[in-house]
Formats: sequence, C-alpha cells, structure tokens
Amino acid sequence: MKAYEGLFILSSSLKDEAVKEVVEHIHGEIAKLNGNVQGVHSIGKRTFARPMKKCESGQYVRIDFSMDPGKIAALQARFKLNENIFRVQIVRGHDDLASKKTPEDPESGGE
Repeated sequence: MKAYEGLFILSSSLKDEAVKEVVEHIHGEIAKLNGNVQGVHSIGKRTFARPMKKCESGQYVRIDFSMDPGKIAALQARFKLNENIFRVQIVRGHDDLASKKTPEDPESGGE
C-alpha cells in the first residue's frame, strides 16, 4: 500500500452538515477499495482564480490515505459520479520519502 493525498473540491452550496456527509461518503469509498484513511483536513471555502462551470468558489478538503496503487483509477471513477464533488486531485504522499533516511543525512548527527 502506498500513501496518497487527495484534494477534494466540493460544491460551495453545501452546508456544514452536508460537507460532513460527503466526507463520510469519500471515507466509505476508500474503505470499499481496502484503503485506510489517516487524516481529514478541512481547508475551508476558497474562491477560484477564474469561474469554472459557472461556479466561483468551492469547499476544499484534503484527505490523507493509503491504498493499493492499482485501485486509484477505480476510486477516481467513483468520485466522478458524485455531483457534490466538483474536482478531485490525488497525488502520491510524502510519507514514503520521509521514512527513508540515508547515512549521509546531515540531520542524523553522524559523522
């Protein structure tokens, strides 16, 4: 399993309760594909640089999770079906790189 960060832009018309329901739905979809959610970070409502599909802003939520790399495409396809999810961007997480330290690492204190 690899670590991933998903940035979800939700519809700006959603109220706080509806945002929580959509986040729970996203959590459920990740769990259906045998993924594990490590954290959910609500970034809040942000205005777009330019209007997209007649929308001017959206609710941003970042979800950190781990999943088999072969299932990411299926996960993104599931999110396209949800009308409350405006956009999704999934990138590889940094946890894999942070766990690998080299002996020449200056922070290790070794000479």
